[in-house]
Amino acid sequence: MFGPAGRLYVYPIHAKYCVNFVTQRRHTGAAVLIRALQPVWNLDGMRDRRQQSDPRRWTSGPAMICQAMQIDRSCDGLDILSSPRWSLTPDHRVAPIEITAGPRIGVSKGAELPLRFFIDGNRFVSGRASDHRRPRCQSIPVGQHGSQK
Repeated sequence: MFGPAGRLYVYPIHAKYCVNFVTQRRHTGAAVLIRALQPVWNLDGMRDRRQQSDPRRWTSGPAMICQAMQIDRSCDGLDILSSPRWSLTPDHRVAPIEITAGPRIGVSKGAELPLRFFIDGNRFVSGRASDHRRPRCQSIPVGQHGSQK
């Protein structure tokens, strides 16, 4: 977590892993925990690793993401901005989205702080449905890339 921005910070918890994205310069402890994501690529691999047919059960929690995406301690410190294994590029075909801030999940200290950010109404977001202002039935349209394996 104290490495340069753009690196992964992977740590074990309860015999599973969590992944954070480091956001600040070296020696400054700042990272974002990735709690959920919408599966877009390698759908067959994610389904097989999670042994679930419902895509919402593949990546709707920190440990599920790591299992679905084969993230473990060997990924700790990986520079995802330059790694050939990762692709972080904007998809301009995606419709505009609304980002909502809400209370944190799974912590006791500072739980009331609005430090949890998510796409309002996206069905792949983990956590409480009551945190959303619109129904949790939407997903991000992924265009032609959504069918890649």
